[in-house]
Amino acid sequence: MNQNHPQGLPKLLASCLPQDERFFVLQLQSVPTETHPIVTPKAKCESPLTVKVQHFFALFHHEKIVYALEVYVYLTLWFDSDCSAERLIFISKADTTGYCDVKLSFKELTKTLIEYLTSIDPDYYLHRIKPRVRNYVQQPELSTHRTNPIRALRILPKRHGALSYSKPEVPSDFYLSLQFPVKFETAICLFTRPAPQYLFAESSKNPNKHCLNGVQLLNWWLSILDDILCHVFESTSQAKLQIPGESTAQVRRHLDSVQFGNWQVGYVFGKNSSDLAAYTIPLLPDDPKTRFLRQLAEEGRINIVDLETFWIELAERQEFRLSETVSVMGVRGIPSKLSTHVPSSDDVFTAPSKKRFDYIKSYITGEEYDTEEGAFEAFANIRDFFSLRLNRSLQMVVGTMSSIDKEKFKRPVNPEEAHSVTTLVTRKKPKK
Repeated sequence: MNQNHPQGLPKLLASCLPQDERFFVLQLQSVPTETHPIVTPKAKCESPLTVKVQHFFALFHHEKIVYALEVYVYLTLWFDSDCSAERLIFISKADTTGYCDVKLSFKELTKTLIEYLTSIDPDYYLHRIKPRVRNYVQQPELSTHRTNPIRALRILPKRHGALSYSKPEVPSDFYLSLQFPVKFETAICLFTRPAPQYLFAESSKNPNKHCLNGVQLLNWWLSILDDILCHVFESTSQAKLQIPGESTAQVRRHLDSVQFGNWQVGYVFGKNSSDLAAYTIPLLPDDPKTRFLRQLAEEGRINIVDLETFWIELAERQEFRLSETVSVMGVRGIPSKLSTHVPSSDDVFTAPSKKRFDYIKSYITGEEYDTEEGAFEAFANIRDFFSLRLNRSLQMVVGTMSSIDKEKFKRPVNPEEAHSVTTLVTRKKPKK
């Protein structure tokens, strides 16, 4: 691999934002937390150790929020497998408000943020992990939310009465500390389904918001993953596209415009159609595949449904039968550059708890965006919270992308479709 010297987030974003335009960016991160395995292990297999981290990005322009992206990163360590570690980047939601006053390539912005996540050193997440179960008994002098009031009142005088008071030592199992292997696989997966809005409530009522239909959304995300494969992953990596309910020939038509050579029809998790879905499909937040797995468990069929049956039955569920194209796509392989970037405290705010993470995020997702007022309020709330409660400012980014740079990002466009292309519609190259 080539040594990678990744830049900080503001500098990376500047390269895909309009020249001389000022933006503010929020990168909110949750505390790395030990969680259940994303793929259920078989009965006699040792469960891997899995760490979950949530990222939430927001971009502001002219004191309005214009874009947000929600991503989950899962780090899995196996102890009885040839593939000892994997990083999974699950793209949960991306959305725009439609209130941006400049022409902005949300495709390049999204691609840059995902590439940024692939550049982060996994050890950055693993030096301080919140375990699934904490042993509060080992340290009697440590007062926690589980300490009863009487015990807490006895602990406090002992601390204040000490001649030389020092902060009580945190038990070794209060937080975990791990190290990720140098070589590991990286997977990126997402589910595409058209919706009026994903993160900005009522934003579809804004006539300036450009909403994509199912095919446009599929092709938009497909071109993003295709570019990431070409720029970030080794040529031996695999890429899969699945459209439940569609024939293999119909799915292949969507792959005519890709540049990466290893795209195939299928699913990046699971090798054989006879494999049980329960031990193959990952359990991800707000994901229709996960909801269907839980339904199979409730019906008592979880141990008999294989992957082939799973995809057939999934296509018959209501959320897949709304006359819109939905898809599942993913990539898996070894990044062509080392993941060595460690985000600075200026670039990211790590919320001390899930409650605080959700609280800050709600300043954005809790507004209504049928008018510009919601976009202004979201920015004001985040700005004031950082200033008054955290005594820090949002990161400012000044765009450096010139008109010449914009041309470099464009894919060849079919002349027959050129009249309908916008910044949010995928640009296709002519078929070979």
